[in-house]
Amino acid sequence: MTENQDPRHKTISRIAQMTGQLVWLGHKRFAQLLSTYKLTPPQYFTLVSLFHQDRARSMQVLAEITHQDAATVTGIVDRLIKLGYVSRQRGEDDRRKVYVTLEEAGRQVIDQVRQVQHENWQNAFSALTQEDLDEMLRIINTVMQAWEPARQSADRPTNPTTIL
Repeated sequence: MTENQDPRHKTISRIAQMTGQLVWLGHKRFAQLLSTYKLTPPQYFTLVSLFHQDRARSMQVLAEITHQDAATVTGIVDRLIKLGYVSRQRGEDDRRKVYVTLEEAGRQVIDQVRQVQHENWQNAFSALTQEDLDEMLRIINTVMQAWEPARQSADRPTNPTTIL
């Protein structure tokens, strides 16, 4: 039996294909949700990064945290200021430094997006039993553990769950 005819190979290929579709659909739905708040995913991730820092961050640090270049972060922050979600101020010790602070409206939009996301996940899994969910969680954990060395060596946050 050749590799392409192996049932395991076919099943893994189908799982990979469906996982890709699931990720794409999730990204699309998330972008649609954010658009109702006049946000893009990079803008939302910038808000969440500020939320997790719980204090003003310099533009340079914000660029590093969000894995964006300084010019991109400047544009993102400009749009977030117009929406009233963040504020920007010059550093007292060094006027060349610019700091960004999450405003209460930004905190509220994060809470609202998270609530809608939670409801979307609840609806998506409504047909599954608790046993199904437990088994799905076990399987996903097993796959993630197999990928853990690659995930840790990649140039991205070590815990992407904090974004949502």
